[in-house]
Order: sequence, then structure tokens, then C-alpha cells
Amino acid sequence: MMAAVIVLLLTVSIAALELPRLWTGGAKKAVLLYVCMMAAGNVAFAARSFGYALPNPSDWMRVGLAPMTEALTRLGLIAS
Repeated sequence: MMAAVIVLLLTVSIAALELPRLWTGGAKKAVLLYVCMMAAGNVAFAARSFGYALPNPSDWMRVGLAPMTEALTRLGLIAS
């Protein structure tokens, strides 16, 4: 729990330094991407520090690509 709080405080302090520079530089999309990626990282770290098991990213890729693989197999473009 304490580790999650420390990481959150570090994230906020780093964001306080980086976000104004990006915002005034006109990189609004970069600010949105930065905030989304930092939020996702913090949520994943907090979940892991509270003992939740996180799925392997390759499992998500397999689930997402399975329909395309099946379609290509049916068309005979790849071997099963």
C-alpha cells in the first residue's frame, strides 16, 4: 500500500514538471497520451501492490488476434 502511494506521489511530481511544458508547447495530444499512460501504469502498479494478479499482455494479444487467425486459416492462407 505504501509503495502505491509513493509511486502516485512521484507520478504527480513528475507530471507537475512535464505537463506545463508540453501544454504551452502546443502538444495537447501528447498531454492526453502522457496522462492516459501514466494513469494506466499507476492503476496496474496499485493493483499489483494490493495483490491482484494481472494478465500477461501476450494473452490479450492472442485473444484479439484469434478471430483473424481463424479467418486466415479458413481461407487457406495459413496452415493450422
